[in-house]
Amino acid sequence: DLLTEVHETLNFTLLTLVILHVGAALKHHFIERLPFMQRMGLGKKEL
Repeated sequence: DLLTEVHETLNFTLLTLVILHVGAALKHHFIERLPFMQRMGLGKKEL
């Protein structure tokens, strides 16, 4: 069925993009030491 194939393809694509996004965020945080995690709301907030 065409809709099933489209659905599975979109699911795989979205999952791949989410994994790449999380991987890039972790790379920036732990390897490049950039403060993106704090700016996204994780960690302590400054008043």
